[in-house]
Amino acid sequence: MAFQIEHGIALPPAKSDIYNSRYPFPKMAVGDSIFVLGARAGRLARAAAYAWAKANGKKMRSTSVDGGIRIWRVA
Repeated sequence: MAFQIEHGIALPPAKSDIYNSRYPFPKMAVGDSIFVLGARAGRLARAAAYAWAKANGKKMRSTSVDGGIRIWRVA
């Protein structure tokens, strides 16, 4: 099977926008934080925060607190 090389095809936008619907990461300024209630929901939010940060060249930090997880934007 032969493949045809094509030029000028635009690359679709990054899928990092999927995090916009549930978490406010794009709206957070450096120093802002969110609290996510519950251990399981917190772990999911933590994973989403780090994936969003990596896709967008930002840095996030998180820690477990009473009742959930707090996530900060640090850079």
